Amino acid sequence: MLEYFLLCNMEVNEKTPTIVGVPMVRGKPRPISLGEYREAIYRNGSVSMYKVSIITSTFNKSNFLKHTLAGYCGQTFKDFELVIVNDGSSDDTDNIVDQYEKRLAIQYCKQPNSGISLARNNALRLAKGEVLILVDDDRIPGPEFIQSHLEKILDKPIVSVGHKVRIVSQHDEDLSLDYTSYQKWLSERGIIGNQIAGQPISEASIIERFSETINDLYQFDEHYNPREILSVYGDNMSGYDYAWTRATGGNMAFNRSYIGDAKFDTSFKGYGFEDLDLSYQLFLKGYEFQYNWKAVNYHQEHRRGKKEKENNQKNQEQFYKKFDHHIDINLFELSYESVADKDEIDLEKSTIEANQILQFYKSQSSNSLLEKMIRNQVETGRRYRAVRSVEVKV
Repeated sequence: MLEYFLLCNMEVNEKTPTIVGVPMVRGKPRPISLGEYREAIYRNGSVSMYKVSIITSTFNKSNFLKHTLAGYCGQTFKDFELVIVNDGSSDDTDNIVDQYEKRLAIQYCKQPNSGISLARNNALRLAKGEVLILVDDDRIPGPEFIQSHLEKILDKPIVSVGHKVRIVSQHDEDLSLDYTSYQKWLSERGIIGNQIAGQPISEASIIERFSETINDLYQFDEHYNPREILSVYGDNMSGYDYAWTRATGGNMAFNRSYIGDAKFDTSFKGYGFEDLDLSYQLFLKGYEFQYNWKAVNYHQEHRRGKKEKENNQKNQEQFYKKFDHHIDINLFELSYESVADKDEIDLEKSTIEANQILQFYKSQSSNSLLEKMIRNQVETGRRYRAVRSVEVKV
């Protein structure tokens, strides 16, 4: 059935990715562009049109993806599809997706490893829904996840910023977390040393006993959600022009009918800032950003790639330069780079200060002097970071 689509081989080139699969010409598959396929779907009344499309890409995370897909089996809102693009995985992702195609409406495509931005753009082109929910492959949704996002944004130009909780679904000695509290949690449950192994949860337990299963895991969300910002501006983040910085690809939703063509900038390579770039595009298009405590998903902690930090810094610098003449981005750059260890609470406080300066700037009839001062500080900061980067490499 087309509702469940099919595994397709995606050939990626610099211009237009193509799908080889559904259309047949004299018994042979005919390549078509993703845009052409989506238009054909809309013209074909026999194919159901989903209200909501869940957008994700995946790369060698089948052990996490299976738990994530299990979470979508118990959603209170049923009229949705999952659009999954496999970005060149070499694990058993194919088998995991295949197991869930009988339970869930899934569009699944494969592409050579080309990065998260291109993979998600391909998913966006395939998506049938006007309401898009962007998630990561390692985030297990709560039962009311889709319903809560939908209630916030339906028929409104609003980006719903979902609540995030971190959990340990697989024990690993190389996780990025507070091991003092983690060890205390383990000892309270009588788990010691070499007993820590494998996965403490199963797909069946997520589907059949969600709350009990999740609540029995080590979880934490400190420094992970914008509590400082919300304490000042409220859940609607009214008057906070940097609310878009809280909307990441791990948990955000919006109705794309107000923007037309929403897509990721494929010039961002590797991890980091490709999602904030999209969020800023939505902000420039007039979307409001509101925090949504009820739309919660649970990030399964995992080892971090060796180049994640380096890629994030490169993408960050690229983002700054892309919007070089936007005074709000200049102030964001100054505030972000002023926090040496990138502590989340300090970053929040820093962007709150940047927002206060921005509001003052916007209130002035003549602000050329202030703008010049800000630009000078930005250039000074960039020169310093460039020199520091060279020194680190040496």
